[in-house]
Amino acid sequence: MSVLALACLVYLWQLLILPNNLSSLIALGKRISFIRNAIRELRLTNVAPVLSRVEEYQPEDKFDGVLSRAFASLKRYDRLVSSFTKKKMDIFIH
Repeated sequence: MSVLALACLVYLWQLLILPNNLSSLIALGKRISFIRNAIRELRLTNVAPVLSRVEEYQPEDKFDGVLSRAFASLKRYDRLVSSFTKKKMDIFIH
């Protein structure tokens, strides 16, 4: 299972129970530096941090699901992230 995490930090439970592969889309340089360092220190092999805004992101492959906090109206949110998933409804908002 591959999951894209948007606009949120990677939580430990996400790594333990959700995907085999987690891509974390992060728009802030300081935050991605922290995440990259944590990945290196914890020797995580299933996390790929990506520095990009959701509006500009164009993944090579589609994801099984999207995990995110809401960052826009649901209509705009759906328009922005629905193209990232293999199936229309595999979007999880927290």
